[in-house]
Amino acid sequence: MLSCNLVIIPMNFGASSLYNALEQKKVLYIACALQLVGAWVRIGFVFWGQFWFVILGQLIIFASAPLSHNIIGMVANTWFPEKERATASAIMILANPFSIVVAFGIQGYYSGRGFFPSDATP
Repeated sequence: MLSCNLVIIPMNFGASSLYNALEQKKVLYIACALQLVGAWVRIGFVFWGQFWFVILGQLIIFASAPLSHNIIGMVANTWFPEKERATASAIMILANPFSIVVAFGIQGYYSGRGFFPSDATP
């Protein structure tokens, strides 16, 4: 968790600068590119068996988090009137953990184990 904070806190300042300098679509492309590069670096562990590839890749992935998470407030302020901004922000914030739950359910379904441990096939 410390490595996460070492990257995310400074990147919040960088994210603000990027959103001021570039349009939102380009900043989100940068966030996607950082996640992709971080995943490629993490794959280095498979080929060379050194754990620092995992750490470095994860740090690169952490650097993309402020770029993709700071967009929530900007979208709420741009698209919604003031009385609807809190609801819009809450829905966008809750979309991330909800999508993780859905992904685990889909993964369990396709792996044949089911969503709950009691669903496991022998």
